[in-house]
Amino acid sequence: MKEERRSARIAREEDEMEAMLIAEEEERERQRKLLKLRRKKVRRNKPFDHLCLLF
Repeated sequence: MKEERRSARIAREEDEMEAMLIAEEEERERQRKLLKLRRKKVRRNKPFDHLCLLF
């Protein structure tokens, strides 16, 4: 009985760790996509940077 409880606790901890790692990976992916979008917006405006100097 004691060994079964120990096994169940270890399995639960492993599941929690795996869920945490998945959430962290999803957050990194979300941040990567946001950064990519921001960079794309900046590049799109690059040709007009020289006009900002005139005003």
